Amino acid sequence: MPREVKGRSLLASEKRKKLISLLQRDGRMSLTELGRELGISHVAAKKHLSKLISSGLLKVRAGLSPKALDVRLLVVLCEVEHGKLMALLEVFKRCPRVVFLSTLIGPYNLMVVMVAEEPGLVKIMSLGACCIRRTDGIRRSELYVVDE
Repeated sequence: MPREVKGRSLLASEKRKKLISLLQRDGRMSLTELGRELGISHVAAKKHLSKLISSGLLKVRAGLSPKALDVRLLVVLCEVEHGKLMALLEVFKRCPRVVFLSTLIGPYNLMVVMVAEEPGLVKIMSLGACCIRRTDGIRRSELYVVDE
C-alpha cells in the first residue's frame, strides 16, 4: 500500500480546499466570514487555517498590486543554451527591472518576470530591444504582458 503524503492528507478535506480557494479570492476574509462560507463556526475555520499554516501548506504573504503602482508586469519565457543558463541567471539577477527568475522544464527553460514603469518600456521590450531577449545564449523567447 502506498505511503500517504502528509500534505495530501491535509488537503483531502473539502473544507480545507474551499478555505484555500476563498483566501485566494480575498486573503482578508475574517474567520467569521470564512466560517459562514464553509458552513462551520469561526473557531473551526481558525483550526483549519492554523493546521494549513503550521504544516507549511499555506503561507500568509502581502502582494503588491501592479495596477496600483501604475506598472506593467512582463513575463519572458526563454529557451537558453544549456551551458549558458547558470551564467545568464547571474546576469539577469542584476537587472533592476527583474523581480522574479526561475528555471523551467520544457521547451523554455528560463522564466523572467519584469516590471515596466513606463508604457514605452513595454513596447521597447516587445520589439526585442531589451537585452534580456537579445543576450547571447538565448535561442528564442516569448514575451507576455500580464493583465491584472
